[in-house]
Amino acid sequence: MSNSKFALLILVIVGVGVMIAFGPRFLDQKQVERDNSTDCMLYRTYMQAALQYQQLGDNPARDVQLIKAIERQKAGNCSDFF
Repeated sequence: MSNSKFALLILVIVGVGVMIAFGPRFLDQKQVERDNSTDCMLYRTYMQAALQYQQLGDNPARDVQLIKAIERQKAGNCSDFF
């Protein structure tokens, strides 16, 4: 194996190791940032309103709130409410 191929192999191994070590932490941090966004806060608010309307038996109002919640969840790439 030539020196350049060996150096490239070492570089790839180190790169993969760094991604394995720091990737999950980085991705978790980005999800927390997204979940704290305005879209995600509105998503949770609409979901709570939908649950309250469901408890009251007001299904049309619940459906409106669910539609709004789904739109905000998609826009903000939010974690699931449940």
